[in-house]
Amino acid sequence: QLKQQIIENFKPLAGDFEIVNQAVFPLARQHANKYSAGRLVLVGDAAHTINPLAGQGVNLGFQDVAALSDILASVDDIGNESHLKHYEQTRRKANLLMMSMMDACYFGFSNQLTPLQWARNRFLKIANSTGPIKNWVLKYAISGELK
Repeated sequence: QLKQQIIENFKPLAGDFEIVNQAVFPLARQHANKYSAGRLVLVGDAAHTINPLAGQGVNLGFQDVAALSDILASVDDIGNESHLKHYEQTRRKANLLMMSMMDACYFGFSNQLTPLQWARNRFLKIANSTGPIKNWVLKYAISGELK
């Protein structure tokens, strides 16, 4: 049944294949209590997982790496605990904001309540017609910058 569903939904696949095994991984929001301890630091999915609704998990990971690189570029001891804590302070708030936004989007788009559908459709129509706001949201989704 799984093979048939794959064939029906992914017609451009070339050649035959065989299903060897299957597994289910629940989509769960998870966030480490701390991003660093001692000389160890967590980045990307090791620090946080997010609903893959808009593909923001990889962007958050890239932003983590960029922030850590920026912080460590000008220091002598890259494992210094205070530098790693600075990275955590820099990224935790941004990651929580994006995680919360994705949770809200998931709730809004997976819910079939008529008032919520109306509000969602109205919001999308307004957002799509306001160039500067739309551009700001897209820039934030890609870069994580609130400028």
